Amino acid sequence: MDSFLNKIDGLINKGLGTRKELATYLGMTPQGVGRIIKSNSTKSSTLKRIADYFKVVPAFFLDKEMSYEQAQVEKQINNITLQEEVNALKNEINDIKGMLLKLHSRLLDE
Repeated sequence: MDSFLNKIDGLINKGLGTRKELATYLGMTPQGVGRIIKSNSTKSSTLKRIADYFKVVPAFFLDKEMSYEQAQVEKQINNITLQEEVNALKNEINDIKGMLLKLHSRLLDE
């Protein structure tokens, strides 16, 4: 498995950020980011935030076969899927509101 160091440094070398910017984004010091990279270990919540910073899925840092481009596509697919779910829920909420308004109107008519 590629280490965090290789993956993060690879993204930084592509011009996608700096260790200092990543540290700021994570709310930690550059030394804290350095410890994560050197230990090749972090909490899942921090891993998710690192992935969000680089706009990739967290699996990118765990899968040596996954390319940056694949990780970006998966992130976009996840975002599209989430947006579709949000839209579906909004539609359901609007349907329920409509039913409640009709029910309220019927109760007032009685």
